[in-house]
Amino acid sequence: MQHKPVSKPEPLLPELQVELARIRTARAFDPYTYIAAKTTMLGQYLGNHGLKAAVLGLSGGIDSAVVLGLLMAT
Repeated sequence: MQHKPVSKPEPLLPELQVELARIRTARAFDPYTYIAAKTTMLGQYLGNHGLKAAVLGLSGGIDSAVVLGLLMAT
């Protein structure tokens, strides 16, 4: 299953970029690796269960937006 590339978001303010980089380094967290792993997992789940689509209820919150983004990248 081919995955769509995840585009990079708009840049944050410079001071927020520095703080986020510090936190990610301390946690050894790479958001692109995380997104790739999650979209692969979702794609495998859908494929293993013979599903070609998913229905998602959106509340307008950040959780819904994240799940929508992951599903769209799957």
